[in-house]
Amino acid sequence: MFTSKKFLTISMIVLLLGSCSSRNPIIIEELKSMSIQCLDSERRIEITDEKMLTKVLEEINNSRREGAHEMEFPEGHSVNIETVTGETYSLVLFEGGKSLMDGDYIHSNLPDFCGSE
Repeated sequence: MFTSKKFLTISMIVLLLGSCSSRNPIIIEELKSMSIQCLDSERRIEITDEKMLTKVLEEINNSRREGAHEMEFPEGHSVNIETVTGETYSLVLFEGGKSLMDGDYIHSNLPDFCGSE
């Protein structure tokens, strides 16, 4: 039988677990375009395909993140993202689909847009 103390304890555990697993999205608006400057080349890729932009947005917002203030990273591809409201974001895309944005290392699985040169 549930006592009020047990109920309160279980409720607190559920709330704590729920708050740990939720991620606030980094980018709230829909994406309009994405521009990638490939490292070690003059190749510039413009992406406006709605399906690909939606995939990128979901991957960035739903992937695990960790602070990158004490980490060192290799150089990566420079990416500029523009939303439908005109807001712009910059990130660095690494081999393997991982990315760095606003001081967060994002364990994303983004496509290697510059890989097939």
